[in-house]
Amino acid sequence: MEVFPQRQWRLDAAWTIAVIAAGAVLGVGAVKQVGMEFAGGEPAPADPSRLFRAEALLQFIVPALVVGSGLLLAYAVAMGAGFEIFPRAKLRPVTWTVWHVAKAGAATILGGGALVIAAGYLLGMEADDARLRVAAAYVAHVFFMVLAMWFVVGTRGGPKAMGLTLEGWPGGLVHGVVGYVAAFPILCLSVVIATTIAALLRLRPQLPEFLPPMSGAESPWLAGAVVFLITILAPLTEEVFFRGFLYPAMRRRLSAAPAIVINGILFGLIHMSVARLVPLAVLGMIMAWLFEKTRSLVAPATLHALHNALQLLLIYHLYGSA
Repeated sequence: MEVFPQRQWRLDAAWTIAVIAAGAVLGVGAVKQVGMEFAGGEPAPADPSRLFRAEALLQFIVPALVVGSGLLLAYAVAMGAGFEIFPRAKLRPVTWTVWHVAKAGAATILGGGALVIAAGYLLGMEADDARLRVAAAYVAHVFFMVLAMWFVVGTRGGPKAMGLTLEGWPGGLVHGVVGYVAAFPILCLSVVIATTIAALLRLRPQLPEFLPPMSGAESPWLAGAVVFLITILAPLTEEVFFRGFLYPAMRRRLSAAPAIVINGILFGLIHMSVARLVPLAVLGMIMAWLFEKTRSLVAPATLHALHNALQLLLIYHLYGSA
């Protein structure tokens, strides 16, 4: 339905207020989270007696570093020889802008937050209830995807411009798996850098609030919900929003290199952690680069899912929180 011109300024003003309010809420949350890191609090100290249980993971990590380094070298040689391993995917034009992305993000923060608070009140949940924390994570991720889709339905390019297509999906899976192995040395280096920065700043990385239910003291159904959230739902919804929705809007104004870098930094910032900013930003850049090359969310979503699954295993073995 067409919006009358005299009402357009009112809608723009309302959305501007909503975006500012959402930014304020996000800022307060970021200050609180970063404050906890600088305060030195550690919610789940690592249990040294569990380190031997990570032997199987270490047997995977070392070969992955070797193979990944070899793949990086092989890709560099192939590029130098003019051989391109990715399909020549075309950049589909889109009509949505970064402003649409900002409005969807504001609706996610304000609308999703209001829904979670209302549900918690009606169900009698306390603010620190594990069920409420998990529900909040689910609502936020679903809102990310649903609102992103709502803004692009019927527009030029549509879902395909977001990479929501299964065309050539087997190749996308291969690119995601091989890409993660190839990126593994880079990610490990980013973790070393982040650990050094955290040590210099005396930071204590905080585990996400929805991970404590994995300790075994809660319902196994709740633990299963967290596993599904981390390994399936989060990779899918975050890739739809950041790579499928935000990245094409950025590419309207920017070339590939700055769009990839900024997209990755925004992905890192949204997780509100100084200690984890570098690895998350690097991960976001890698996934944006994969989307740029393949024009499909299959590859970055596969890489994202593999990374989250490995992180969950490491947390389980080192912290006993899974």
